[in-house]
Amino acid sequence: MSEQGIKILSQSLGSVMFNFASIKNFRALSSTGLEQSRDELYDEQLTAVLQLLRSPDGDKYLIKEKLLEKFTPAGFAQFVADNRLKKAQASIDAASIIFAHTILDSVLFQLCEVTTIIDPSRWDDEIKDRKISFSEIKDSNPEQIRLHLLKKKLAEIERSSLLEKCDILYRRCQVTSVIEHEKYQYSRDKLAVFDTIRHDVVHGRLAPDKGIDNIEELLSYAENTGVHFVLMVSNGYDTKMDPNYIVSNI
Repeated sequence: MSEQGIKILSQSLGSVMFNFASIKNFRALSSTGLEQSRDELYDEQLTAVLQLLRSPDGDKYLIKEKLLEKFTPAGFAQFVADNRLKKAQASIDAASIIFAHTILDSVLFQLCEVTTIIDPSRWDDEIKDRKISFSEIKDSNPEQIRLHLLKKKLAEIERSSLLEKCDILYRRCQVTSVIEHEKYQYSRDKLAVFDTIRHDVVHGRLAPDKGIDNIEELLSYAENTGVHFVLMVSNGYDTKMDPNYIVSNI
């Protein structure tokens, strides 16, 4: 059994467990901070609007009557404070999604890598038709050639999408059943929704004051997907994990 394979597989599980725990802590602390700042934000906005309404200079630039048609000073202060809090929460949601996606994508690549270490021969159907120059193989035996081609293949996989990495792992693990946990069931379609939301966040396609409706469900699903694939590789390659490696990167 490859010690390096055991190490990477174990650290992959640790990465899922502890990095997603960090996301939960970040969200909990941020939520507490937002609630504690609510009154302070309101007071700040109320002071600002009252100063504006009372200032003679405000008449030069602002139609004050228009403001008072819709809001009392207190109502306007509450409106602005609430919107600032919504935008702050949306930023927290966006950061959480991006971090979660990065963690999961990294773990999936590590799992692809570990399968090439534990049993590189399972990858032969992926690399059998790949071209290679004579200069690259003239002093190599078949095993060295295989490892050389796998290194190139892994470089391609690292740049591939999250969903493509999932597809590759299912092909490589060749298992008919996977250990499920916490009522989790893998769904490529559901993971595609998570992937699309992350893409929309990165490219600014979500309204800045609109949070992500099912954010907790998405984050939980991403975490469980990471565990799912770690268990699948462990099962498919008959490799147990070492608790010392699991906690090595805390």
